[in-house]
Amino acid sequence: MRIALFSALLASTALADVTVNGTVNAFILDGGVKALDEFGNDLRYIEHRVDTARDIPLFSDRFTGASVAAHNKWAQSILTQTVTVGAGAMTLNASAITTINTYSTLLTVPKFRGFVDGALVARMRIRPVNLPQTNALAEAGFGNALTNAAPTDGAFVRWTASGDFQCVSNRGGAETSTTMAAPAAGVYSIITVRAFGDKVDCRVETPTSGADELATITLPSGAPSAFNESPSGFLRVVNGAVAPALAPQLVAGIFEVNTKVLDIDRPSQTTAAISGFSGAYNPLTGAQSTNHANSTSPTSATLSNTAAGYATLGGRFQFAAPAGATTDYALFGFQVPASYRLIVTGINISTCNTVVAVATTPTIMDWGIAVDSTAVSLATADAIAATPTSAPRRQPLGHQGFVVGAAAGACAPNVTVTFASPITVESGRFFHVVLQVHTGTATATEIFRGDVFVDAHWEQ
Repeated sequence: MRIALFSALLASTALADVTVNGTVNAFILDGGVKALDEFGNDLRYIEHRVDTARDIPLFSDRFTGASVAAHNKWAQSILTQTVTVGAGAMTLNASAITTINTYSTLLTVPKFRGFVDGALVARMRIRPVNLPQTNALAEAGFGNALTNAAPTDGAFVRWTASGDFQCVSNRGGAETSTTMAAPAAGVYSIITVRAFGDKVDCRVETPTSGADELATITLPSGAPSAFNESPSGFLRVVNGAVAPALAPQLVAGIFEVNTKVLDIDRPSQTTAAISGFSGAYNPLTGAQSTNHANSTSPTSATLSNTAAGYATLGGRFQFAAPAGATTDYALFGFQVPASYRLIVTGINISTCNTVVAVATTPTIMDWGIAVDSTAVSLATADAIAATPTSAPRRQPLGHQGFVVGAAAGACAPNVTVTFASPITVESGRFFHVVLQVHTGTATATEIFRGDVFVDAHWEQ
């Protein structure tokens, strides 16, 4: 509740309602203030005091790119139906089939559990297509459910196979449900599912029509909590044992999970990692971001100033000893996926000499990073034009060296840097690991091999 709102209430001496967005949020009666939440219920105060904690984000996906962010964000249980991503939305049963007993289910990789007085909240912007209808089932919210089997835990909304729409609480497979008015098909609604220590709330708001409905399920007196096992966030579409007349679909524009009231004191990078934004993954696809294949040596990089030796966010590398030169090599050149920001908090580089000893001339390696170039080439220049370009901004990291006669197996001390001020790289721009070998002798049989670890996470 805003301070200004309370100030206005306290200044009043008469009976008064205060309405925000069409909802009475507080009123004064006999000189006392009574505050209501957004649903018109009495506000709750832990230990008889006003809580000042924030809403804490636990997971979010805005469905950017062209595919599901598999493995880092979503596990997929799918039979025959397809799931696609495009134009900022994800579509379940994108193949638009009515084949019996087929399904498409997405479950968040992280699982969630709320607090007694701190609601666990799933909020999503959903457009149902051909729902509700007989022989088609769809669910959205929190749930543990694989294949087309019934959920084993969760709190969610359900378009039923009999053509109804429900708010559902499921604990260990035991369900309680209440019927609600179904959100309009073909348009987006905001669906909110909240699991408290004593109840589950489901709310559906349709901005285009102004429809707004809340349903509440009180947890059974014998239930110790809302869930038996912590559920994932989930979305699914299931065709029944009899084919539906029309292909059911769910289209999601946003899916997020938050917790309310209790403030979890957690570093932002930890929250990002839990939400699937660890630097170990490509945030768009969930693929591994580093050059580190199982039981495989890296291919030798072609050192170049204008092309990347590897297009990954660090990992294993190797290259033949080059002649000394002042050329900056783009050993790694990684382009940040569209709609994401890369935040780098540290880097570690290890290098060893292999195959033959260093001969004739010492080898000295000068390491650095470059950020925010609009192209992979380290020769990219700043330009204000119809299509503007930006040159890479370079920062030094340190040196490694190998003396003449350094045997195969000799390793230089690691270059390790922690960035007190994180390095950020914006959507579509490049993060480079830059190498200059200013002293050395070209030796085809002398191979330097090493690892680059980039300590990083993503923002969306």
